[in-house]
Amino acid sequence: MKSKNLQKYSYTFMMLGLLAVVLLFFTITKGGAFWKGDVWRGMALQFPEYGVVALGMMFCFICGKMDMSIMALGDFATIMAVRYMIAHADNPVGGILVGILIALAIAAVGGVINGILVRMLDIPPVMATISMQLVWTGLSVGLTGGNAVKGLPSLYTEIGHVNVLGFIPMPLVVFLVVFAICWFLLNKTVYGKKLYMVGTNIKAARFSAQMSTIRSKVSGRWCWPEMWGVITRLGSPQRGLSAGRGSGSVTSTAAAAILSCSSAKRAVVQKNA
Repeated sequence: MKSKNLQKYSYTFMMLGLLAVVLLFFTITKGGAFWKGDVWRGMALQFPEYGVVALGMMFCFICGKMDMSIMALGDFATIMAVRYMIAHADNPVGGILVGILIALAIAAVGGVINGILVRMLDIPPVMATISMQLVWTGLSVGLTGGNAVKGLPSLYTEIGHVNVLGFIPMPLVVFLVVFAICWFLLNKTVYGKKLYMVGTNIKAARFSAQMSTIRSKVSGRWCWPEMWGVITRLGSPQRGLSAGRGSGSVTSTAAAAILSCSSAKRAVVQKNA
């Protein structure tokens, strides 16, 4: 039993071992500066932006697909949301709440569009999502003229600098909440089981009377990445909002998503073995 559990979590142990090697390397080479509180606080403020998007991409990767439009759509949805917040600056709380809902709604629509292009029109995911990436970037440039959006409500920009319990940065809290939601969806819901079925063998999923699995690909697999992408953009207003700002993050988040997806799939296969 113990050996089976070790085999089940072998990939996790491997990643933790790699992390330990990296920490040891920087401790030896940069020990004096590496363990300073400001360094770790800086990492806690920066990595959630990539982590949240990687979690969203993981939903696509579990099915063997890829979404390249996530950051461009996130930029566009956030620009729309922030423009609404600025227009309703006289009621900052209401403007922020409605703006966030607008951004999430745009993300859901963008996810459905990707699902239709890939599933119903049978366009390869990479081609479909790169095309949509150009569409969303073009719309963002058209709205802003390529300039950064300015004049955000002070309440909105201050949220990202709040420390929970006095020392935990708010972006890290958001990442942990999103991580918990993703874990619950993938491990404790029928949707998660169907997602793994589609990624493992879509033909077997069809013939196992799970036809709703195919429909869930359009609505769920493509919507979640876009919504997490929007949350990421909403969570980093202090770094500026402009068209194409997140385009350089696609490669980094894709690499993180590949590692997380490999771990998730390996755990499921070993669990069912």
